[in-house]
Amino acid sequence: MSPAATGAVSGVLSALEGGAATVHEAAHRAGVSLELAELAIDTLIRMGRIDATTLATGCPSGGCRTCASGVADQPGCGASAPSPARQGPVLVALRLRPPD
Repeated sequence: MSPAATGAVSGVLSALEGGAATVHEAAHRAGVSLELAELAIDTLIRMGRIDATTLATGCPSGGCRTCASGVADQPGCGASAPSPARQGPVLVALRLRPPD
């Protein structure tokens, strides 16, 4: 890893440890671009320094007919049922892992 990449990873980790709540905020605090912050986070996940968990969002437990985006008792997204293949944005929670 290049010295610049190492510095970005360290800076983003410090930003997250300091309470940065979003990737944008971590990038700003670390003084790196959003793209570099995203790459640093991917590296930190691979290194085991942070965990990334996909948050359960999307379809309600009551099914499509109970979806708030539905109109006239029809699914809001136009699907007949939730898709097994997730598409679109996914919300991910990052959590710092304590050092071993």
